[in-house]
Amino acid sequence: MLADAPASASLPPAGHWTVEYKAGDCTLSRSFGGPAKPIVFGIKPTVDFTAGELVLIIPGSAGKSAKYGTGSLRLFPVDNGSTIRWAAAPLKDGQGHGVRFDAPREFWDDLPTSTEVRLQVGEGRPIRLALGPMKGAIAAAQKCGDDLMRNWGANPAAVLKPPASQTIGIFSTDDYPAEALRNQEQGRVTTLTTVNLSGKPIGCTVLKTSGHASLDEAVCRKIMRVGQFAPAGESGPDKRFVFLTVSWEAPEL
Repeated sequence: MLADAPASASLPPAGHWTVEYKAGDCTLSRSFGGPAKPIVFGIKPTVDFTAGELVLIIPGSAGKSAKYGTGSLRLFPVDNGSTIRWAAAPLKDGQGHGVRFDAPREFWDDLPTSTEVRLQVGEGRPIRLALGPMKGAIAAAQKCGDDLMRNWGANPAAVLKPPASQTIGIFSTDDYPAEALRNQEQGRVTTLTTVNLSGKPIGCTVLKTSGHASLDEAVCRKIMRVGQFAPAGESGPDKRFVFLTVSWEAPEL
């Protein structure tokens, strides 16, 4: 599938990092390789920079159908490897394909000090991108995220970043809405939860919908029922905020 993707050598940047502001997220992107057929690498973090999606736009022959699979993601020099699930689809103009995949929590923790990313997606050699210094680009993306938080009524200084083990444990396959499961509905939901001094949720708002009301509602319903976060203590702010992204993936019936 990635026969047109280059090769064993690390691809150099072909431009500067740019940050695109959108209503619901901030996208950091850069081109790599030669000017004729560059690969575009997009980084779409959640506003608290603890999760998100990566995108590759790869020029060349694309085929006509979407494809799915598993691959690997590695950052250097830390050399932390993760297994990823990817989805690829041809571009509308037929001149390449886009590949999307979720990046685990450790990717976002290690990205500021990384200088190279290696992506193994499909068959063939991994794609190696020479990221260069990332701190300035990440600072720009985080400023974009802070602006979005303020627009949503959240104070960036009062945002909690609970460990992934704490938030993942809130949900299980038993929480999949029955109707959504029957219809094989899937999607990603991003929510903003307001937390009181004792760490209990007092409000939950869907910021980015999955496209299916039952999946959106299930996330906030479960957070409000069982969510518990670290208490603030006497000197903490009256309200704190937790951003949570949940990916619903329907098992085959």
